[in-house]
Amino acid sequence: MKTLIVDDASHNLNSLEQVLRSQNYQITRCSDVNSAWEIFAQEVFPWVWMTLGEELDPRLHLCQEMRSRFPNLLCIAITTHENPTILEPWLNHGGNDYLILPASPEQINLRLTIWHKQLQPATPDPERFQFHNNGSLRPLHLDNIKQATLMQFPYIATHHLRQTLIQFKNQLSELLEQSRQVPLDTTANDYLTSILDRANLMQQLVGDLLIDTQSQLQEVTPNPVIHQDYVIVNSNFTIKEFSENVARFSDGKYTLKKGEDLRKFFPEFIGSEDSLIQIIKGKKKSFELLGLGRFDQPENPQHENPLYFDIHVMKYPESIAGKRCLIILLNNATERMVFQQKLMQTANETQLLLKRLSSTKDYINQIILSMADALIVTTKTGLIKKINPATQKLFGYRELELLGQPINKIFAPYYFDILQDKQHHHTLSQTEITCCKKTGEEISVSFSRSPIETEEGMQEFVYVGRDITERKRAELKIKNLNSSLQERTRELELVNEELESFSRTVSHDLKTPLSHIEFFNQILLEEYGDCLDDEGKDYLEQIRKSCVRMRQMIHDLLQLAHVTRTELTIGQVDLSQMAEKIIQDFQRNNPQRQVICSIVPNLIVYGNEGLLQVALENLLGNAWKYTKKQTETKIEFGALSLPTETGELNEESLDDNSDQNLEKNTEIVYFVRDNGAGFNMEYADKLFTTFGRLHSQREFEGTGIGLTTVQRIIQRHGGKIWAEAIVNQGATFYFTLNIN
Repeated sequence: MKTLIVDDASHNLNSLEQVLRSQNYQITRCSDVNSAWEIFAQEVFPWVWMTLGEELDPRLHLCQEMRSRFPNLLCIAITTHENPTILEPWLNHGGNDYLILPASPEQINLRLTIWHKQLQPATPDPERFQFHNNGSLRPLHLDNIKQATLMQFPYIATHHLRQTLIQFKNQLSELLEQSRQVPLDTTANDYLTSILDRANLMQQLVGDLLIDTQSQLQEVTPNPVIHQDYVIVNSNFTIKEFSENVARFSDGKYTLKKGEDLRKFFPEFIGSEDSLIQIIKGKKKSFELLGLGRFDQPENPQHENPLYFDIHVMKYPESIAGKRCLIILLNNATERMVFQQKLMQTANETQLLLKRLSSTKDYINQIILSMADALIVTTKTGLIKKINPATQKLFGYRELELLGQPINKIFAPYYFDILQDKQHHHTLSQTEITCCKKTGEEISVSFSRSPIETEEGMQEFVYVGRDITERKRAELKIKNLNSSLQERTRELELVNEELESFSRTVSHDLKTPLSHIEFFNQILLEEYGDCLDDEGKDYLEQIRKSCVRMRQMIHDLLQLAHVTRTELTIGQVDLSQMAEKIIQDFQRNNPQRQVICSIVPNLIVYGNEGLLQVALENLLGNAWKYTKKQTETKIEFGALSLPTETGELNEESLDDNSDQNLEKNTEIVYFVRDNGAGFNMEYADKLFTTFGRLHSQREFEGTGIGLTTVQRIIQRHGGKIWAEAIVNQGATFYFTLNIN
């Protein structure tokens, strides 16, 4: 027999393939659903296996498509555990059953025997259809329908009973084999062993009963066929005649008419033309297709949804038709198929429910064992009944040392008295208790307590405790650090006040002499200018420029100090509008310059408006200054998206409001770009140092403090700033703002 296995190499199928080959099965393997469908379209396999993994939907769709075209197909799922979230959709989409691996060869052989019995009544031959040698139709009897419907019940009942016994036997075996700190006594061990022996015997009896009952029912129960509607076709498969209601069984895309090709309305006959001709010639008696399906065809209002039907084909007597013809009899089998599907689905759902119920206890035990917090169950009088491994680790006791002991063995005596006083308050929440470890060390534990009721109606208490010793120590350390920090803060406030006073004093003391120098320099030039030659006048001009530069340097230093000390008042700031106003001021002061400015609109951020104004004035001022020697000046202000993981810039500028649509793994990077003098990147580390300059004073005036001020402002907004440039090709300054 041929069988198709759809496997993505995620399961070990060696044991299954060995059993199949030992029984002369011809195995065809494929790795994905697309290749499986292509193979299935060329040659139908009566038996298909599918491994179920993470990509479940494609396999469910493949199973449904195969079963809709060949209802007699047997689809078996292969999985490594009984997961309801996987198996329930599989059974709902037409899957017949499932096999859990790994399994012993004996178990696989038994399951194959059962499934093979299912296949025998409707196994397709290599020509894709089952042929029967009987030339006459079987009569319709109501008892036959009931017998055919209930024929699956013994299989379902014994199969799932056998599965339950196997699970019960495995659980008992694990219970007997696992190592225990408290070993079972001889009586309990003998009792469990006897139960296991009975389960083994019952499993064998159920398996035998399953095979015998299935074979006996198939021998005594006829396969009912009900034929109510018909279609008569000639040797060219042209429709000659049909009954009134036969249109409801057609594919639904076209209106059934005489003189049309049968395969247009019943595509199930495509590929079987040779077989139909053999029936016409008398080489074949008949064949039937059982349980064909029509699903979701709104274009055919006569269809039920879903609609299942059986087809029986035989030669039409020439004495009636006058020439060789075929008669195709069709019967509505929806009720039978739906009942069988629901019966199978209910049986599988019941088994899954039993599996869930049987695993609940193990699930709860696993939770208790994996808890990081200590769990203690006591009687109402305070005797310890159960603990988890976290309790043993926390207090240093073994399980036998605590079971049956009063809980005040680990509680400090005065704390246990407090709990006894609060006994009427059954529930406690995060009560801090000093406990004693086996070594005598005291630790702080936060306990919560809740009452529970046993099956016998007795009240017990569940304590859940978490070690907070390190947390208490950390809290004390933080408290001490906070006190030290407050003292340091007061000292810094005093220092800042002194620095601010010093800054005002320096500003006043330096500006006054500068004003005197500028004043007397101007008087000297006006009153004694005629007595000076050009060189003398140049000296006076240099004095004036030095005073201007000194005054600007004092202004920049005071601004830098102000930036460092200013309290941040956060608000919404439109950087685009701010940049436009700054450029407009530059153009008013230098109307003779031709500058092309590009500013991305709606760049709105949160920050201190005054400080951001200073930062943009410095950045745009530098761009304006270092492009004055260019014949065509270009200045650009915009934003980019920067992936936080790679740090690589995305060169596509943000469009309007695009900053609101950035993904979480990116941040906005703002930039000021120009085509001016640029600089050598080898000296880029000097850009943001105080008084650091990469160009001489003769080339471009400046104090070397502006970029230091910008860096302080950006850092106070939680961002960073960096630059890229090429000599004589321009520079780009990037910065981020991450203030919350």
